Amino acid sequence: MANSTIQVKRSTTNAAPTGLANGELAYTANGEVLFIGSPNGNGLSIAIGGRRFPGVLTANQVLVANATSAIDKVIVANLVPTQIYANGGFGTAGQVLHSGDSGNVYWANTTADITSVVAGDGLTGGGTEGAVTLNAVAGNGISVTADAIAVFANTSSGLVANVTGLHVKTGVGVSLDGNGNLAIGQAVATTSNVTFNDITASGNLVVNGTLVTLDVETLQVEDPLIALARLNTSADTVDIGLYGTYNDGSTRYSGLFRDASNSDIWTFFANTTVVPTTTVDTGGTGYTLAEILAGSGRFNTALTLPFLANNGVLIGQNTSSIAAVSSSTEGHVLQINSSGIPAFGVLDGGTF
Repeated sequence: MANSTIQVKRSTTNAAPTGLANGELAYTANGEVLFIGSPNGNGLSIAIGGRRFPGVLTANQVLVANATSAIDKVIVANLVPTQIYANGGFGTAGQVLHSGDSGNVYWANTTADITSVVAGDGLTGGGTEGAVTLNAVAGNGISVTADAIAVFANTSSGLVANVTGLHVKTGVGVSLDGNGNLAIGQAVATTSNVTFNDITASGNLVVNGTLVTLDVETLQVEDPLIALARLNTSADTVDIGLYGTYNDGSTRYSGLFRDASNSDIWTFFANTTVVPTTTVDTGGTGYTLAEILAGSGRFNTALTLPFLANNGVLIGQNTSSIAAVSSSTEGHVLQINSSGIPAFGVLDGGTF
């Protein structure tokens, strides 16, 4: 077959041919695109090859990779895709597109869990999307500017502000250590043993311990009566009274008490070496009844003297004490014996 040239429709200006017959070829230099007529006879032109340059895609145009099988750049506006295929698959519900270290794009679950930012006390602002701003609110002694929050301090408020910060002002006997701890010279915890100088309590003082020690020279009580044995209400089980300590070579105790075992009798005691507790041990070592010295006495009922026998007689002794002389037999009279002591005996008329 002799060499021959097959020519197709061509144009240097038109972007696309029109009126192509079924299967008819056409080429345009305006974009360097090869077309073929639609085989169904509708006269449409179908682009089937040629060069493609960056530009705006028109209807029925496609993206074509370059010699390195890449598309350098795609710029779109108002893109509304229904699905995006990335790194071998479509994303599922809740996944977002991530960029990898090598510049690749892939679908993955998001780890973000903040759905809203709510302003708390002393703050305003917040939100549920986009950039969120929280603002500090000024208050008494606090001012807020565009780039700082300031606290107003003065000596009357107990606060001092300087270049090192805001500090608590200490007074006499109060110190502040390097860790910011306030101290008053001693521990004041609920379990601490605390020592003060003069203390004035305007309210009631309740002591729940078992011992109160008063290391004072004088105890002054304004109330005229002192209540003892406050809890001795359900049963008469404890003695009521006072006692003191002395030493005559041994530590001894002396005092006055109402004997719970001998109801309604008050007893003065001395010389015992047994410390009284809730009761006075009347059988303790050294226990004895104490003597009472008084200017006078008054009794509303008959005075009972345990040492006075029936029908006995009381006499005074040179020791300013009272002694009892026992009764004698019939016909005896009280007379002074040879020792000058009253005694009962027979009255003797003598001899001649």
